[in-house]
Amino acid sequence: MKKGSIDPSIDMWRILHQKKGTGVYFNGHTHVDSIMEQDGWTFIQLSACLDQHAYRIAEITGEEVRVQAVDIIDSTLTDQLPEIFTYMNHFRATPHARGKQQERACCVQLLGERLNEADLFETLEAVLNEEDLQISAATRHGGDKAHV
Repeated sequence: MKKGSIDPSIDMWRILHQKKGTGVYFNGHTHVDSIMEQDGWTFIQLSACLDQHAYRIAEITGEEVRVQAVDIIDSTLTDQLPEIFTYMNHFRATPHARGKQQERACCVQLLGERLNEADLFETLEAVLNEEDLQISAATRHGGDKAHV
């Protein structure tokens, strides 16, 4: 889907197929909320905040990953969007960014895999260091994309 897919030149399946069992792949800033399942993986894509005023909550337990979308209802934000777009010539809101109703939430069973939450967070901390969480000034220089 336009504005909602991995670049076809990247062989993500070569990497993803190294994982045995169930996997959950979070991807952000795709302009359209969606949830898809393929080959044991659940892909949860989040739209840009200006396209869809919402966020997702992911609850991880030993048996499942439960994800839900939470809408932000703020009339001030909605009223100010046309002004924001005036100063962002490169950005236009994506219609239908909210996705389909069935793509607002999901529950992924870990199929007998026992997820040790302490190990999960220790691994995440090792992978995500402070540098990974900084927005690159070089990336932002282009104006319309910032990657975390």
